[in-house]
Amino acid sequence: MKNKRILLYFSLILTVLLLSGCSGASALDVSDTNFRSAAAQGSAAPEAALITEDEVKAAAYDHAGIAAEDVSFVKTNLDYEHGRTIYEVEFYSGNMEYDYEIDASTGEILSWDHDAEYDLRQDPGSGTSENYIGEAGAKEKALAEAGLSESDISHLSVKFDHEHGRAEYEVEFYSGRTEYNYEIDAATGEIISSEIDHD
Repeated sequence: MKNKRILLYFSLILTVLLLSGCSGASALDVSDTNFRSAAAQGSAAPEAALITEDEVKAAAYDHAGIAAEDVSFVKTNLDYEHGRTIYEVEFYSGNMEYDYEIDASTGEILSWDHDAEYDLRQDPGSGTSENYIGEAGAKEKALAEAGLSESDISHLSVKFDHEHGRAEYEVEFYSGRTEYNYEIDAATGEIISSEIDHD
């Protein structure tokens, strides 16, 4: 009986020691995790010096094979993504839009793309030298197709766009609770697509 009590006390002491040892290790792990988390956020270690916006622009122009004087509308934005500081650069040359993401510390080009775009700073609304029907013509076509007059509608929106190599107007308006959407060829006035949603 005496041996059983000694064995029981010994087991209890061993269990208490093991449990207190585990909780101490857990506390160390938590503080270590907090330190690593703070370091990952940049508060524990100073960030490397960033390259300038001019250097970023020069890298993007060089990669695109474009001279700086051939570029219009440049936009740069400093951002933080995937654990690093990056520059987002957007610019136009001719009818092409270029988008770059560049590492702000190393200057490494992380991603890029370019698309043919219509320069929306040129106003096609009145029917330019390319003989577009104009915003007023697009609105008239859409209203005629819907069988409505301008006094019957609200929230009219007419936007010029280039899609799939074709200039077009996107016309949207409401009549009561019904929404009308039209895509109209900017040169011919042909209705490319129409959508009517009844709410």
